[in-house]
Amino acid sequence: MSASSARREVARPSSIARENTDEETQCNSLDFVRAGADVEGAALSAPGVAGLGEIVPNRVSCHRPAPGGDGAPPSTETPSTGAVFLVLLRVLSLQTSAQRDVAPAASSALDLHLLGLAPAHPDRAVLRVYELAGEVLSLGRYHVAPAGDQDGRVRLHRRLGGGRVLPLGAGFVLVSLTLPHRSALVAADPGALRPEQVLNRCVRGLLGAVRRLGVDAFYPGRDRITVDGRMLGVVSIETDVAGATVFEAALAADADWLEVADRVATVDPGGVIAAEVLAPSQVTTLARHGAVPTLDDFADGLATSYAQQFGLTAATGTELTTPSEIEARASTWLASRRLRPGLSRHAIEWGQLGVFEVYLEAPAGTIEAVLLAGDFIANSASVELLEHRLRGCPLVRDAVARAVDDVYADPDSYLLGIAPAQVVDTILRAA
Repeated sequence: MSASSARREVARPSSIARENTDEETQCNSLDFVRAGADVEGAALSAPGVAGLGEIVPNRVSCHRPAPGGDGAPPSTETPSTGAVFLVLLRVLSLQTSAQRDVAPAASSALDLHLLGLAPAHPDRAVLRVYELAGEVLSLGRYHVAPAGDQDGRVRLHRRLGGGRVLPLGAGFVLVSLTLPHRSALVAADPGALRPEQVLNRCVRGLLGAVRRLGVDAFYPGRDRITVDGRMLGVVSIETDVAGATVFEAALAADADWLEVADRVATVDPGGVIAAEVLAPSQVTTLARHGAVPTLDDFADGLATSYAQQFGLTAATGTELTTPSEIEARASTWLASRRLRPGLSRHAIEWGQLGVFEVYLEAPAGTIEAVLLAGDFIANSASVELLEHRLRGCPLVRDAVARAVDDVYADPDSYLLGIAPAQVVDTILRAA
């Protein structure tokens, strides 16, 4: 199929639209339990701290009651069975910021800046709750950038995580939670959570904050937050090459998800974006359920929810500042995925989250250039590696499948919303 085509109206197959109801991916219950540990036979627990307790070797204090007395001062001697212990905890601090009318370019630059800083602060998480200024069409990390609105009414924005194309701006509340590594909410070990578990954990604080508003939100899995089966919001994650992770969410406060069709038409006269257009019966807002919080109130409620769910403490520090040269950084970031000359072969497939697209340059049966695009969620390092491995690969099933499987055999790599077999099939169809 030729890559040059008119703007596409994409109908989502009903078999893909069914929401995941697997119990492992559901977060209807917000309870988070961490098993206690045993030291010298005594069970330890940390009441009120959900998931961040760690026993620190050689740093346990014990209090052993004195015979016939009211007690003795704390001792640092080696504890024995029956003693009561005070366990030192690794506590992740949370810096929270609420920001209104943020320029899309400034927002992208700040998120990139925070993700780059995260590994240097292993005990800190940064929570941004914000609203973009103006009318915005927000691309996921892997969408091909369109030409843009020549009149400047609709501004383009690219998020750090993958996922679908979204209308953003006034009436949409955005959340980014930047973590030093993917498991930071529950453990010091980055490998404590499998990649597919990270969204499940991160979304719990968000659900808790929405439910505090009286809205019975639910996470059925994949990328959606729903109320009564209707889409209230979407979520995504990105893990960079250093392991730093950002959880992203967008909620409709009182704006309309259906604005996506008009904004895509405005910025994409060439038809490079294949966007799902939902029906009015498939979407909802906080306002429809009687919730109209201010941005500050929602940020406070969200920070409280994360603190209670995961035992976080409030961080003290300066306000978030936007890095310099934001326009140049944001422009480079927005253009990071554009169609290049020669990528004339194209195929499209529906996955669990939306479209998955492949653009190829493949003369004489060998891939010379490839661009993977669409609504999927993946760690960016794995996508870059896969595109690299595919260059020079013969367009035969065994060779393409080997390249895909080798990348996603790595436990640190993840690909959500499209199965590896579908990736292989789509690449071969593009040829």
